[in-house]
Amino acid sequence: MKRLLWSLLAWLMIHQAHADDAVRIPDASQLSWTIDATGKVWLRNLNQFDSTFLGCCYNFYLDTTTQYGMVMWSWVQVAAVTANPLTLYVSSKSTAGNVTLVVKE
Repeated sequence: MKRLLWSLLAWLMIHQAHADDAVRIPDASQLSWTIDATGKVWLRNLNQFDSTFLGCCYNFYLDTTTQYGMVMWSWVQVAAVTANPLTLYVSSKSTAGNVTLVVKE
């Protein structure tokens, strides 16, 4: 029964990620970001990697006040330091909001 529940949970997480918009970043060291006083890490230049994402300014963020947000931010940092690719998912690339998933390659 536990195996079935874990399988269902994994399927739901994967299904959710595919419902979101993704941007692949070939070299994470090229990301521009800033951290504000509330603990949000704002990403500036996702449109440089996919022109269909909102341009300019800081439209998408990671909330490092949550454990999940801290884990996602650590994946971004590791990928940036090693200049590795990663994929970020957001709820909508045409609306400012939070990053919902980070996948390190």
